[in-house]
Amino acid sequence: MQELPFSHDAFFTAVFSDVERTKAYLKAFLPSHILQAVKIDTLTPEEGSFVDEQLRKTFADLVFSVETQSGQPSDLCLLFEHKSYPDKHAAFQILHYISSAMLKRVKANEPPRLVLPILMYHGQQPLAYLPIRHFFEPVDSAFQPYLPDFEYIFHNFPKIPDEQIERIEPTLLSAALLVMKHFYDSGYLEERASLLLLKAMDEHGNLFKPLVVYFFNKMKADEDRVQEIIVDLPDTIKPSVMSTLELFVQKGLEQKTIVTCRNMIRLGLDDRTICDALEVSPEFVAQIRNEMEGKTSDAASSVDTLVEEGEQRKAREACQNMIRRGFGAPIICEILAVTPEFVQQVREEL
Repeated sequence: MQELPFSHDAFFTAVFSDVERTKAYLKAFLPSHILQAVKIDTLTPEEGSFVDEQLRKTFADLVFSVETQSGQPSDLCLLFEHKSYPDKHAAFQILHYISSAMLKRVKANEPPRLVLPILMYHGQQPLAYLPIRHFFEPVDSAFQPYLPDFEYIFHNFPKIPDEQIERIEPTLLSAALLVMKHFYDSGYLEERASLLLLKAMDEHGNLFKPLVVYFFNKMKADEDRVQEIIVDLPDTIKPSVMSTLELFVQKGLEQKTIVTCRNMIRLGLDDRTICDALEVSPEFVAQIRNEMEGKTSDAASSVDTLVEEGEQRKAREACQNMIRRGFGAPIICEILAVTPEFVQQVREEL
């Protein structure tokens, strides 16, 4: 089916942006001595914690403050980072954040705050706990004090039994963690589709749409299999699941069209060429031009949304139209943000 526009980062942020779910996660997975040393009910999301755009690209925007039981220090900062692939250099990325965050507070004449990093790994390949000192072994004892070494909390989900995750409350958090852990295993997701989607209800009794979208995105089943799964769902959630999928597929197509239109405008292509390639109206192109020129109040809305995954069907259709009109591969790649291999594949299919 059409791939849905929901990445690992987007889903991770959607799940853990809710403070109560984050508290439940910490109660389930923090080391007991750390959990006893903090006042978990004081957990508060931190806004504007990133120092620069480079850090924003590197880390999920999930930072919380929490008070300590001893008051030494009075509070500390919890940094949540996740990896869906085995990145053995994650400790250096975390070091970058810690040093930058402390430097930011010092420059603002605020006392530096202790940062407690939490790395959640849910990839298919194994990943070991690798502190910075691991990369400098062996080191003469004379130089060891100069290593910028620290510990981080490592939640290695491939090694956490499913039975332990299934016992977590709320059940929505349990389902989300199971789908993240098994995102690469389509057979697992298909077999447990009804059970996992039944748990996709938030604390208010509403369908948690990000879980539905992420689930079908990672399952990567064809249209027929998706329809079979939806038909087998209980009537209590079936309409909501269907409408959610339809909404996100359409949203993904629209976002891709907007991004592509912007690229074509920047390259100086005329409205008629854009309309023919993207199969959109002149009014649509005019609206995008106005937004880019700052003539509308919502210029920073969906136009600025970059879709990280999916929308292949729309890109393929636009690529076909551009090939038919005689555009070369380099210009198509630049406009559609696709690879030369993608263009060649589409060309061979025509």
